[in-house]
Amino acid sequence: MAGQDRVRRLIVVPLARLLGLPTPVAAAKIRTREGPEDGGLCAGPLRIWAYPAGTAFDGSTRNGHAVRFCPARSALRVLRAANEPIGLLTDGASIRIVLRDGNGSDAQISIPLSGWEDAEIPPDPLALVRALACPDGIAAVPSLLEAARLGQVRIAAATSRLDDDARRHLVRSLFWSFTRRTLAYEAAL
Repeated sequence: MAGQDRVRRLIVVPLARLLGLPTPVAAAKIRTREGPEDGGLCAGPLRIWAYPAGTAFDGSTRNGHAVRFCPARSALRVLRAANEPIGLLTDGASIRIVLRDGNGSDAQISIPLSGWEDAEIPPDPLALVRALACPDGIAAVPSLLEAARLGQVRIAAATSRLDDDARRHLVRSLFWSFTRRTLAYEAAL
């Protein structure tokens, strides 16, 4: 617990301030399909989970249990139950942006924090966190995910057309190659 409090004090509170959000306060447990789960800290419209240093966000927090009990999956279930599009997880060494997509696959972005304290200008990953986790960014996440999903559909359709064209070209090439060989063979007879 001491590690969690330290991460909250040194990372989460200053980050919320940087994002223009209120000071994070402990949220009540949220009922998900796995039962009551940690609601993290609420900083206005953003939910943040602070963990002790070295926490494996993708590893089970319960000995002998499946990966569905890992912090990242738990955060996604809480976001889904609370109908929130984005949350952050941090252990002080990295920040994980968790994006809940109501229409498709959820997404996660991991950003290491090492070296930020000595940077003269904010690093690019901080700009991403600021863009997605500020109030305007949180409101835009669903439309961003929808635009990304539709873009993937267009790419898949274009790729399918290219695959079809390549197959037709291959069949045509094989046909003409076979035809030329056959004609050459018949001419040789």
